[in-house]
Amino acid sequence: MKAHQRIIRELKAKQGDGTLYKFIVDDRIDFLSLKNAKVKEIDYNTAKKVIEQYEWLRTLPSHLTELYGLYIDYWLAGVVCYGFSLPRSVLCSICGEEFLYQTRVLARGAMTHLAPPNASSFLINESLKLLRKKGVKIIVAYGDPDAGEMGVVYQATNWLYTGTTKGSTLYFIGDKWRAGVSARIFSHKKRDLTKLPKRKSSPKHRYICFLGTHKDKKELMKKLRYPILPYPKKAEEVSRVDTPDFQSGGIGSIPIPRIMEHRL
Repeated sequence: MKAHQRIIRELKAKQGDGTLYKFIVDDRIDFLSLKNAKVKEIDYNTAKKVIEQYEWLRTLPSHLTELYGLYIDYWLAGVVCYGFSLPRSVLCSICGEEFLYQTRVLARGAMTHLAPPNASSFLINESLKLLRKKGVKIIVAYGDPDAGEMGVVYQATNWLYTGTTKGSTLYFIGDKWRAGVSARIFSHKKRDLTKLPKRKSSPKHRYICFLGTHKDKKELMKKLRYPILPYPKKAEEVSRVDTPDFQSGGIGSIPIPRIMEHRL
C-alpha cells in the first residue's frame, strides 16, 4: 500500500503548470539540494498551510509547542510539529511522570512535492538537535496504517519500536474524521458524539526516541515502560527512504501553492 503523503505529492507534481514550477519539479534534485537546506522554527499558520494539503489528517492538533520548517534556499520543503497533543497519562506512560515536561509528541509532519530524497530524515534529525537544546529528552511518534504508514522514516533514523496502540474511535464532523477529544473541541457545543458517524481506527505503530547525553539515554532506557520490539516490515520492503513516510483525507483538486519564505 502506497502511503497517503506519497500519493498527494505525486498528484501535486502532475498538477503543476507554471514555468518556474515545472523547472523545479523536472530538476528538483539539482535545484533543491539538501546542501542548501536549513531547519528553523516556524509559526502556526506556516505549518498549517503544508499540513492541510499534504498530511493524512489535514489538521493541526492543540497544545503544539515547537514547529519547524525545512527550507531549501527560499522554498519550504516540509514541516514537523511537536507538542503535548496526547493525554497526560499517555505521556507519563513512557518513562514516568518525572519526565512529563521533557516529553514531546511528534504530532504532525509532512513534506511537499518539492522535497528531495532523504529530506524527511534530515528534517527530523535537525529538529531533534534543536529540541535537545531546549532540554527535551523523550519524543514519541506514530505511524498510521490507515494512511499506509509503517514508520519507515523512524526506522531509518534509529528510533525504538515499542509496538502498537489499541486504536481509537473517530467521529465524522464537518468534512473530517476526528478523535473523541478533538471532536468535542471542534464542535464547540458539547455535541452528543453518539449521534455522529463513527468508525474504529487501526492500531498505530509507536516509536520512541531519546535525546541527551549517553548517561541520559542510559537512564531513560532503564525507565522505559514499553518493550523494545523488532521493526515491522511492509509486504513490499523499501530499500531506502526517499521522501518521507510521515503520518499525515481526501485528495481533492487543491491548487498547488508556491510556499516561499518571505525575504526580510
